[in-house]
Amino acid sequence: MEKNTCTKECLVDYCDGMKASVDVTFEHTMADVRRLMYEDWDADMLPDQDVEWAFSVVGSSCDTRYRMSEKEEHRKKAWNFISRDIRILEGVDKNCIKDCNKNKKRPAFIAP
Repeated sequence: MEKNTCTKECLVDYCDGMKASVDVTFEHTMADVRRLMYEDWDADMLPDQDVEWAFSVVGSSCDTRYRMSEKEEHRKKAWNFISRDIRILEGVDKNCIKDCNKNKKRPAFIAP
């Protein structure tokens, strides 16, 4: 049986409408897209290394957007998301401990 070698471009919005792509086959997952981005893209196109990020994808109903978890990235085939709007959603700073904002002073309440 001959293996499917057809490739398509998977476009990812990496910065306010600026898009770049990676070539994927039917076998690639979204985790592979993440790996290919780091292999193929310039460093200035990638999210900061100190910041965790995820893919944000338009759902199948086209009116909702959801954050793809790391587990989902390993299961979901990139081929199924080629025609959808895929964005990079930057999250929490990896170097920030859980309670990093705990000791920040909050503004005092001033009674009228």
